[in-house]
Amino acid sequence: MLLSDEDRVEPSTVTKFLDFLDSCPESIKVVRCSIFDVQNDCFYFLPNHWFAHVDLDLNATLALSIVPTYMSGMVFSVAGLAKVNLSELGTPSLGNAYGHLDISNHLLINGFLRIYTHRFVLKGPEIHEGGDGYSHRKSSQSRVLGNFDLNPLVYGPKARARQFYYSDNRITSLRRSMDIASYFIAKLNLFNFFAGAVLGSKTATIVDQGVLISSEVKLALSEAKQSNEYSGSVLAYLFYPFIQPPTLFKKILRKFLGAVLHLLRNIMTPIVLVRSCNRRK
Repeated sequence: MLLSDEDRVEPSTVTKFLDFLDSCPESIKVVRCSIFDVQNDCFYFLPNHWFAHVDLDLNATLALSIVPTYMSGMVFSVAGLAKVNLSELGTPSLGNAYGHLDISNHLLINGFLRIYTHRFVLKGPEIHEGGDGYSHRKSSQSRVLGNFDLNPLVYGPKARARQFYYSDNRITSLRRSMDIASYFIAKLNLFNFFAGAVLGSKTATIVDQGVLISSEVKLALSEAKQSNEYSGSVLAYLFYPFIQPPTLFKKILRKFLGAVLHLLRNIMTPIVLVRSCNRRK
């Protein structure tokens, strides 16, 4: 099980969770737990309740974005991990900031994901120095007004672009393990998420004055090609041009893409539920 920096599990619910794991067949290679925010007395992450009663394959997991970038609460089958190259998939780099996603995807090629919605993983209090998000900060620093001042090596425009090219390349390598519709939606999910992350990076991180987002993405593209992290896919090719149009055009394009993805996921959800129910029978 993976936990983020300040998160923990609730001791009184461990037995219940272990019973849940014992009830899972060998085909379940990944378990995704919900995350409860103690400070705000609500769930920080809670998947659609419909998915709590089905087993999800690689197609469903990627098309419906079941596994978020927030890694806490990811549980992997030991037997499954033994067959995965953890050194390749789990070693952090500028492009590989979310190794748990790649590990999960590879386990789901021949396995399924099950969701645990009960209270078990507890989100810790927010921190403002240290950890992955603030490793660049010192406690003596004050936060910049209107900016989250996150670690630029994870949340900066160049880092976000590298993450897109890396992730797109990984998804492309899974093409033979996916149906065409799920593969297409998964690629669009990546494009939409990281385009938004790149375009919003100046409010997430402190970007040096005079540095252009477009220049950072162009540099990321060059580095991705040199590191063999560039897939050459249509969306990989369009990522850099996508951030070039005027701001109003970018907003319209992003809203349109978001609306299309919302529609596609709504169409995909009942299909996934029917397939999964039939599989359990």
